[in-house]
Amino acid sequence: MLKKLLTGCLTIAAAAALALPAMAADMSGKVGGRAVADLISYSYSPAEGDGVSYTDMFAQGRIDYKLTATEGDWTATGYVELRSPYTGDSYSNVTVLQKYVKFENEAVSLSLGTQWWGFVYLTPYVGATDSHDRHCYGCINLRDDRLIVGVKQVGLQLYYSTRNIDTSDSTSDGLAKTEFGLQYDGTFGAVTVAAAYVSQSKAAIENLDQAKDTAGDGYAASQFALAVRYAIQEGMYVEGDYEAYASTPGTSGADTATQNTMGVAFAMALSESQGFAVAYDLTTDNSGASGADDYKTSLLTFMFNQMLAGQKLWVGYNAKNVDKAYGTDIKADSYSTIALGGRVTF
Repeated sequence: MLKKLLTGCLTIAAAAALALPAMAADMSGKVGGRAVADLISYSYSPAEGDGVSYTDMFAQGRIDYKLTATEGDWTATGYVELRSPYTGDSYSNVTVLQKYVKFENEAVSLSLGTQWWGFVYLTPYVGATDSHDRHCYGCINLRDDRLIVGVKQVGLQLYYSTRNIDTSDSTSDGLAKTEFGLQYDGTFGAVTVAAAYVSQSKAAIENLDQAKDTAGDGYAASQFALAVRYAIQEGMYVEGDYEAYASTPGTSGADTATQNTMGVAFAMALSESQGFAVAYDLTTDNSGASGADDYKTSLLTFMFNQMLAGQKLWVGYNAKNVDKAYGTDIKADSYSTIALGGRVTF
Protein backbone atom coordinates (compact mmCIF):
# COMPACT_ATOMS: atom_id res chain seq x y z
CA MET A 1 0.00 0.00 0.00
CA LEU A 2 2.81 2.38 0.97
CA LYS A 3 4.69 1.51 -2.22
CA LYS A 4 1.64 2.37 -4.32
CA LEU A 5 1.19 5.63 -2.41
CA LEU A 6 4.85 6.60 -2.90
CA THR A 7 4.66 5.70 -6.57
CA GLY A 8 1.57 7.86 -6.97
CA CYS A 9 3.20 10.77 -5.17
CA LEU A 10 6.33 10.50 -7.30
CA THR A 11 4.20 10.43 -10.45
CA ILE A 12 2.36 13.60 -9.36
CA ALA A 13 5.67 15.28 -8.44
CA ALA A 14 7.18 14.40 -11.81
CA ALA A 15 4.16 15.78 -13.67
CA ALA A 16 4.32 18.98 -11.62
CA ALA A 17 8.04 19.34 -12.36
CA LEU A 18 7.41 18.99 -16.07
CA ALA A 19 4.61 21.52 -15.87
CA LEU A 20 6.65 24.18 -14.06
CA PRO A 21 8.47 25.53 -17.14
CA ALA A 22 5.15 25.97 -18.93
CA MET A 23 3.70 27.82 -15.94
CA ALA A 24 6.70 30.07 -15.41
CA ALA A 25 5.19 32.83 -17.52
CA ASP A 26 3.55 35.77 -15.73
CA MET A 27 -0.12 35.55 -16.76
CA SER A 28 -2.96 38.03 -16.36
CA GLY A 29 -6.44 38.43 -17.79
CA LYS A 30 -8.69 41.44 -18.25
CA VAL A 31 -12.33 41.88 -19.20
CA GLY A 32 -13.17 45.04 -21.13
CA GLY A 33 -15.91 46.50 -23.25
CA ARG A 34 -18.16 49.46 -23.85
CA ALA A 35 -21.79 50.51 -24.05
CA VAL A 36 -22.94 53.08 -26.64
CA ALA A 37 -26.38 54.67 -27.05
CA ASP A 38 -27.81 57.33 -29.39
CA LEU A 39 -30.99 59.36 -29.80
CA ILE A 40 -31.15 60.34 -33.49
CA SER A 41 -33.17 62.74 -35.58
CA TYR A 42 -33.04 61.62 -39.23
CA SER A 43 -34.05 63.57 -42.35
CA TYR A 44 -34.13 62.49 -46.00
CA SER A 45 -34.80 64.95 -48.82
CA PRO A 46 -35.12 63.32 -52.26
CA ALA A 47 -34.60 65.35 -55.41
CA GLU A 48 -38.09 64.37 -56.43
CA GLY A 49 -41.02 63.60 -54.15
CA ASP A 50 -41.70 64.23 -50.49
CA GLY A 51 -39.10 64.25 -47.77
CA VAL A 52 -39.02 61.95 -44.75
CA SER A 53 -38.03 62.70 -41.17
CA TYR A 54 -38.24 60.67 -37.98
CA THR A 55 -36.49 60.00 -34.69
CA ASP A 56 -34.94 56.73 -33.61
CA MET A 57 -32.85 55.23 -30.84
CA PHE A 58 -29.91 52.86 -31.15
CA ALA A 59 -27.66 51.07 -28.71
CA GLN A 60 -24.66 48.80 -28.98
CA GLY A 61 -22.66 46.78 -26.49
CA ARG A 62 -19.22 45.21 -26.75
CA ILE A 63 -17.36 42.91 -24.42
CA ASP A 64 -13.87 41.50 -24.76
CA TYR A 65 -11.39 39.37 -22.87
CA LYS A 66 -7.61 39.59 -23.15
CA LEU A 67 -5.24 37.03 -21.65
CA THR A 68 -1.57 38.07 -21.53
CA ALA A 69 1.39 35.84 -20.71
CA THR A 70 4.92 37.27 -20.37
CA GLU A 71 8.17 35.37 -20.06
CA GLY A 72 11.58 36.89 -20.74
CA ASP A 73 11.45 39.18 -23.75
CA TRP A 74 8.26 37.68 -25.18
CA THR A 75 4.59 38.38 -24.57
CA ALA A 76 1.74 36.17 -25.77
CA THR A 77 -1.82 37.48 -26.05
CA GLY A 78 -5.15 35.81 -26.69
CA TYR A 79 -8.03 38.17 -27.50
CA VAL A 80 -11.77 37.75 -28.15
CA GLU A 81 -14.25 40.61 -28.78
CA LEU A 82 -18.02 40.34 -29.20
CA ARG A 83 -20.55 42.97 -30.25
CA SER A 84 -24.32 43.27 -30.18
CA PRO A 85 -25.70 44.73 -33.45
CA TYR A 86 -26.25 48.49 -33.62
CA THR A 87 -30.01 48.16 -34.12
CA GLY A 88 -33.21 48.57 -32.19
CA ASP A 89 -33.72 44.79 -32.02
CA SER A 90 -32.58 43.64 -28.60
CA TYR A 91 -32.77 40.01 -29.69
CA SER A 92 -30.45 40.27 -32.71
CA ASN A 93 -27.53 37.87 -32.93
CA VAL A 94 -24.21 38.76 -31.34
CA THR A 95 -21.22 39.10 -33.70
CA VAL A 96 -17.67 38.00 -32.93
CA LEU A 97 -15.59 40.96 -34.11
CA GLN A 98 -12.10 39.71 -33.28
CA LYS A 99 -10.48 36.47 -32.15
CA TYR A 100 -6.73 36.07 -32.47
CA VAL A 101 -3.44 35.05 -30.88
CA LYS A 102 -0.38 37.30 -30.82
CA PHE A 103 3.30 36.86 -29.94
CA GLU A 104 5.60 39.88 -29.64
CA ASN A 105 8.74 41.41 -28.17
CA GLU A 106 10.17 44.94 -28.35
CA ALA A 107 11.14 44.57 -32.00
CA VAL A 108 8.50 42.43 -33.76
CA SER A 109 4.98 41.07 -33.41
CA LEU A 110 3.20 38.12 -35.01
CA SER A 111 -0.57 37.66 -34.84
CA LEU A 112 -2.97 35.19 -36.43
CA GLY A 113 -6.77 35.16 -36.46
CA THR A 114 -9.71 37.48 -37.07
CA GLN A 115 -8.37 41.02 -36.65
CA TRP A 116 -9.03 44.69 -37.38
CA TRP A 117 -7.13 46.33 -40.25
CA GLY A 118 -7.02 49.95 -41.44
CA PHE A 119 -6.28 53.27 -39.75
CA VAL A 120 -9.73 54.86 -40.51
CA TYR A 121 -8.50 58.47 -39.88
CA LEU A 122 -6.49 60.36 -37.28
CA THR A 123 -9.06 62.96 -36.19
CA PRO A 124 -9.88 62.99 -32.45
CA TYR A 125 -13.42 63.54 -31.05
CA VAL A 126 -14.97 61.55 -33.94
CA GLY A 127 -15.77 57.85 -34.21
CA ALA A 128 -17.34 57.27 -30.82
CA THR A 129 -20.55 55.94 -32.39
CA ASP A 130 -21.77 54.09 -35.49
CA SER A 131 -24.80 56.33 -35.91
CA HIS A 132 -22.77 58.89 -37.84
CA ASP A 133 -19.08 59.13 -38.62
CA ARG A 134 -16.45 60.16 -41.15
CA HIS A 135 -15.46 58.08 -44.18
CA CYS A 136 -13.42 55.02 -43.17
CA TYR A 137 -10.02 55.34 -44.88
CA GLY A 138 -8.03 52.17 -45.55
CA CYS A 139 -10.99 49.91 -44.73
CA ILE A 140 -11.32 47.73 -47.84
CA ASN A 141 -11.79 44.77 -45.50
CA LEU A 142 -12.09 45.98 -41.93
CA ARG A 143 -12.13 42.65 -40.07
CA ASP A 144 -11.02 39.30 -41.47
CA ASP A 145 -8.80 36.29 -40.79
CA ARG A 146 -5.20 37.46 -41.18
CA LEU A 147 -1.58 36.73 -40.46
CA ILE A 148 -0.03 40.08 -39.47
CA VAL A 149 3.69 40.71 -38.96
CA GLY A 150 4.68 44.00 -37.32
CA VAL A 151 8.12 45.61 -37.32
CA LYS A 152 7.70 47.94 -34.36
CA GLN A 153 10.87 50.04 -34.63
CA VAL A 154 9.91 50.98 -38.20
CA GLY A 155 6.16 51.37 -37.62
CA LEU A 156 5.40 48.84 -40.36
CA GLN A 157 2.78 46.08 -40.55
CA LEU A 158 2.39 43.46 -43.28
CA TYR A 159 -0.47 41.01 -43.58
CA TYR A 160 -1.48 37.96 -45.58
CA SER A 161 -5.00 36.58 -45.74
CA THR A 162 -6.44 33.59 -47.56
CA ARG A 163 -9.81 31.93 -47.17
CA ASN A 164 -12.45 29.87 -48.91
CA ILE A 165 -15.54 32.06 -49.20
CA ASP A 166 -17.85 29.30 -50.46
CA THR A 167 -21.25 29.26 -48.75
CA SER A 168 -21.75 25.52 -49.43
CA ASP A 169 -24.68 26.05 -51.78
CA SER A 170 -25.10 26.40 -55.53
CA THR A 171 -24.61 30.16 -55.84
CA SER A 172 -21.35 29.99 -57.81
CA ASP A 173 -19.23 31.37 -54.98
CA GLY A 174 -16.67 28.57 -54.62
CA LEU A 175 -13.84 31.09 -54.56
CA ALA A 176 -10.53 31.46 -52.78
CA LYS A 177 -9.88 35.04 -51.68
CA THR A 178 -6.29 36.20 -51.21
CA GLU A 179 -5.13 39.52 -49.76
CA PHE A 180 -1.83 41.23 -49.12
CA GLY A 181 -1.60 44.38 -47.02
CA LEU A 182 0.97 46.92 -45.93
CA GLN A 183 0.52 49.69 -43.35
CA TYR A 184 2.87 52.35 -42.03
CA ASP A 185 2.40 54.59 -38.98
CA GLY A 186 4.91 57.25 -37.97
CA THR A 187 5.25 60.51 -36.05
CA PHE A 188 7.75 63.21 -36.92
CA GLY A 189 7.53 66.03 -34.40
CA ALA A 190 4.15 67.69 -34.91
CA VAL A 191 3.32 65.55 -37.98
CA THR A 192 1.65 62.12 -37.79
CA VAL A 193 1.43 59.94 -40.92
CA ALA A 194 -0.57 56.79 -41.64
CA ALA A 195 -0.60 54.94 -44.98
CA ALA A 196 -2.07 51.60 -46.02
CA TYR A 197 -2.16 49.52 -49.20
CA VAL A 198 -4.21 46.38 -49.84
CA SER A 199 -4.30 44.07 -52.85
CA GLN A 200 -7.21 41.61 -53.10
CA SER A 201 -7.91 38.84 -55.61
CA LYS A 202 -10.35 35.94 -56.03
CA ALA A 203 -10.05 32.70 -57.99
CA ALA A 204 -12.37 29.76 -58.51
CA ILE A 205 -11.58 26.62 -56.53
CA GLU A 206 -11.47 23.73 -58.98
CA ASN A 207 -14.35 21.24 -58.70
CA LEU A 208 -16.14 23.30 -56.02
CA ASP A 209 -19.44 24.95 -56.90
CA GLN A 210 -19.83 26.58 -60.31
CA ALA A 211 -17.59 29.63 -59.85
CA LYS A 212 -15.28 28.95 -62.81
CA ASP A 213 -15.42 31.79 -65.41
CA THR A 214 -17.85 33.87 -63.35
CA ALA A 215 -17.36 37.53 -62.37
CA GLY A 216 -15.74 36.39 -59.14
CA ASP A 217 -13.15 34.18 -60.85
CA GLY A 218 -10.25 36.55 -61.54
CA TYR A 219 -11.74 39.46 -59.58
CA ALA A 220 -9.08 41.95 -58.49
CA ALA A 221 -9.18 45.03 -56.27
CA SER A 222 -6.68 47.39 -54.68
CA GLN A 223 -6.81 50.27 -52.24
CA PHE A 224 -4.31 52.92 -51.17
CA ALA A 225 -5.04 55.30 -48.31
CA LEU A 226 -3.02 58.13 -46.78
CA ALA A 227 -3.62 60.43 -43.80
CA VAL A 228 -1.43 63.29 -42.58
CA ARG A 229 -2.19 65.17 -39.37
CA TYR A 230 -0.44 68.31 -38.14
CA ALA A 231 -0.57 69.44 -34.51
CA ILE A 232 -0.89 73.23 -34.71
CA GLN A 233 -0.51 73.39 -30.95
CA GLU A 234 -1.39 71.18 -28.02
CA GLY A 235 -4.96 69.96 -28.50
CA MET A 236 -5.42 71.52 -31.96
CA TYR A 237 -5.09 69.48 -35.16
CA VAL A 238 -5.63 69.76 -38.90
CA GLU A 239 -5.75 66.65 -41.09
CA GLY A 240 -5.78 65.73 -44.78
CA ASP A 241 -6.86 62.30 -46.09
CA TYR A 242 -6.83 60.54 -49.45
CA GLU A 243 -7.99 57.13 -50.66
CA ALA A 244 -7.99 55.44 -54.08
CA TYR A 245 -9.89 52.21 -54.70
CA ALA A 246 -10.20 50.19 -57.92
CA SER A 247 -11.96 46.89 -58.67
CA THR A 248 -12.24 44.73 -61.79
CA PRO A 249 -14.60 41.73 -62.20
CA GLY A 250 -13.08 38.54 -63.57
CA THR A 251 -15.20 38.49 -66.72
CA SER A 252 -13.35 39.09 -69.98
CA GLY A 253 -13.22 42.73 -71.04
CA ALA A 254 -14.75 43.99 -67.78
CA ASP A 255 -14.38 47.65 -66.89
CA THR A 256 -12.39 48.79 -63.85
CA ALA A 257 -14.56 50.74 -61.43
CA THR A 258 -12.86 53.40 -59.34
CA GLN A 259 -13.63 55.28 -56.15
CA ASN A 260 -11.54 58.20 -54.92
CA THR A 261 -12.10 60.00 -51.62
CA MET A 262 -10.48 63.14 -50.24
CA GLY A 263 -11.07 64.63 -46.84
CA VAL A 264 -10.03 67.48 -44.55
CA ALA A 265 -10.66 67.81 -40.83
CA PHE A 266 -10.05 70.21 -37.96
CA ALA A 267 -10.20 69.26 -34.28
CA MET A 268 -9.61 71.30 -31.15
CA ALA A 269 -9.75 70.77 -27.41
CA LEU A 270 -11.73 73.47 -25.61
CA SER A 271 -10.66 72.28 -22.17
CA GLU A 272 -9.45 69.11 -20.50
CA SER A 273 -13.00 67.75 -20.72
CA GLN A 274 -14.34 69.30 -23.95
CA GLY A 275 -13.45 69.16 -27.62
CA PHE A 276 -14.95 69.25 -31.10
CA ALA A 277 -14.16 68.14 -34.64
CA VAL A 278 -15.46 69.14 -38.06
CA ALA A 279 -14.66 67.20 -41.24
CA TYR A 280 -15.56 67.16 -44.92
CA ASP A 281 -15.13 64.08 -47.11
CA LEU A 282 -15.82 63.91 -50.86
CA THR A 283 -16.13 60.58 -52.70
CA THR A 284 -16.09 60.27 -56.50
CA ASP A 285 -17.31 57.02 -58.12
CA ASN A 286 -16.91 55.97 -61.75
CA SER A 287 -18.01 52.68 -63.32
CA GLY A 288 -15.03 52.70 -65.70
CA ALA A 289 -17.19 52.27 -68.78
CA SER A 290 -16.33 54.39 -71.82
CA GLY A 291 -17.76 57.88 -71.38
CA ALA A 292 -19.11 57.10 -67.89
CA ASP A 293 -19.91 60.06 -65.65
CA ASP A 294 -18.49 60.65 -62.19
CA TYR A 295 -20.87 60.44 -59.24
CA LYS A 296 -19.98 62.52 -56.20
CA THR A 297 -21.01 62.07 -52.59
CA SER A 298 -20.11 64.66 -49.97
CA LEU A 299 -20.21 64.12 -46.23
CA LEU A 300 -20.01 66.89 -43.64
CA THR A 301 -19.43 65.73 -40.06
CA PHE A 302 -19.47 67.71 -36.83
CA MET A 303 -19.10 66.36 -33.32
CA PHE A 304 -18.82 67.95 -29.90
CA ASN A 305 -17.55 65.81 -27.01
CA GLN A 306 -18.05 66.42 -23.29
CA MET A 307 -16.35 64.19 -20.74
CA LEU A 308 -18.41 63.36 -17.66
CA ALA A 309 -17.02 61.04 -14.98
CA GLY A 310 -14.25 60.19 -17.42
CA GLN A 311 -16.73 59.04 -20.12
CA LYS A 312 -17.99 60.54 -23.39
CA LEU A 313 -21.21 62.44 -23.98
CA TRP A 314 -21.69 64.02 -27.42
CA VAL A 315 -23.83 65.97 -29.84
CA GLY A 316 -23.19 65.16 -33.49
CA TYR A 317 -24.34 66.21 -36.95
CA ASN A 318 -23.95 64.53 -40.36
CA ALA A 319 -25.00 65.92 -43.74
CA LYS A 320 -24.69 63.71 -46.82
CA ASN A 321 -25.36 64.89 -50.37
CA VAL A 322 -25.34 62.85 -53.58
CA ASP A 323 -25.11 64.81 -56.84
CA LYS A 324 -27.02 62.05 -58.69
CA ALA A 325 -27.85 58.41 -58.08
CA TYR A 326 -25.10 56.07 -59.26
CA GLY A 327 -25.65 54.92 -62.84
CA THR A 328 -28.49 57.39 -63.48
CA ASP A 329 -29.09 61.07 -64.22
CA ILE A 330 -31.48 61.49 -61.30
CA LYS A 331 -30.67 64.63 -59.34
CA ALA A 332 -29.20 64.73 -55.88
CA ASP A 333 -30.68 63.34 -52.73
CA SER A 334 -29.61 64.60 -49.33
CA TYR A 335 -29.58 63.06 -45.87
CA SER A 336 -28.86 64.45 -42.43
CA THR A 337 -28.72 63.19 -38.87
CA ILE A 338 -28.54 64.94 -35.51
CA ALA A 339 -27.52 62.72 -32.62
CA LEU A 340 -27.26 62.92 -28.86
CA GLY A 341 -25.37 60.02 -27.36
CA GLY A 342 -22.97 58.63 -24.85
CA ARG A 343 -20.29 56.00 -24.54
CA VAL A 344 -19.03 54.30 -21.38
CA THR A 345 -15.87 52.20 -21.63
CA PHE A 346 -14.70 49.73 -19.03
